Amino acid sequence: MSKKTLSSLSDLKILSNGNESSAASQTPPRPTSVKKVEHNGFVPQGVTIKMRLEKNQRGGKIVTVLYALPYERSYFESLTKELKNKVGSGGTLKEEITDKKAELSIEIQGDHQSRLYNILREKGFLIKGFKNCPT
Repeated sequence: MSKKTLSSLSDLKILSNGNESSAASQTPPRPTSVKKVEHNGFVPQGVTIKMRLEKNQRGGKIVTVLYALPYERSYFESLTKELKNKVGSGGTLKEEITDKKAELSIEIQGDHQSRLYNILREKGFLIKGFKNCPT
């Protein structure tokens, strides 16, 4: 067995597979279209959610809160992750359960009202409480 020096990361793939042709053929094809898959049949078209900024009890930090969300936990867990990635900030999904109802709210760190408004409108949500809301 002869020793080879690695000049790039592609050489590492070649060595691990044994030959160059199999390394190039292992890249999966890219999908041509993106399909929107909703969780458990939940469709956000026409669902109204409320938005506000909060500063109290947070050490002077501003948090954008989306509240009065319908109780579809799996959908809003994935939506929270997507929103955090798109605005580049931290956040969490909060759950409030009382005797009469259960509600979810999403908290995103920072003032991201306009960006969140645009993202949620593209998904089909109706947003209330946004200070520059055109609707």
